[in-house]
Amino acid sequence: FIVENRYDWHSLNFEMNKDHYSGLGYYGGPSYINTIQKHLFHVHYNPMISIDEFYVKYGIVSHVDFMKEMYSWENFSLAGRLHKPIVTLDANNLLLKGSIERSIDMNRQFAFALSVFINYIKEIPEQMMLETIVSHSYSGDIRFLLNAESNGKIKGILEGQYELLSEIYRKIAKENFSDLIEFDEMRQSYIIKDIEIAKEKFIDYIPLKIINIITGKQWLKEEFEKINSLEMNYIFTKALKSLNKKSS
Repeated sequence: FIVENRYDWHSLNFEMNKDHYSGLGYYGGPSYINTIQKHLFHVHYNPMISIDEFYVKYGIVSHVDFMKEMYSWENFSLAGRLHKPIVTLDANNLLLKGSIERSIDMNRQFAFALSVFINYIKEIPEQMMLETIVSHSYSGDIRFLLNAESNGKIKGILEGQYELLSEIYRKIAKENFSDLIEFDEMRQSYIIKDIEIAKEKFIDYIPLKIINIITGKQWLKEEFEKINSLEMNYIFTKALKSLNKKSS
């Protein structure tokens, strides 16, 4: 749930569904949860909630924090989830809904650009591209490394949602990067038109958090131009693993 005011939302939810909260959240109440979300984790999750015959997990994040996550990847756990297909519920505020949809689209543009750099060959098979995008949020995740999350999860997402993923990212490529890359239906591959020009343009779609991890300082495009194709996969994959470790 993307809300305007975290404290107000939790206060109302506490009155209606206090049993949804556990541990310190249950005893600390809305004030405690709001403080944790403000200073530590932007998203608060209530897991294993029984609704009718189903168990669900739901999260609460403020609109301001949500937008920061989509555009900066400061805490990658939320941005990574939204690289995959989702179903959105109607928002009461149409302006709010519009800003959310635009930010999710930009977040996916970032994911697409990062996948180009991780693969960085002139012809990237669609399956390779989508597998890279899906794996963004698992690379370096300590839960994944410890097998708390199944190693077959990436494969399962691909097999179960391939058509939806394909539709999302073909549209991303067509609407935002058509001057740099095109999808070849016959070869089922993304074809980079000019790999050096693409490198210069796609770097503008890499979130600042990734850039800062790579360079450890203010970003200079001149430094990036010196990176060869063999180094490209290594540095971006390493940066992504570092980002996931900090978010998990």
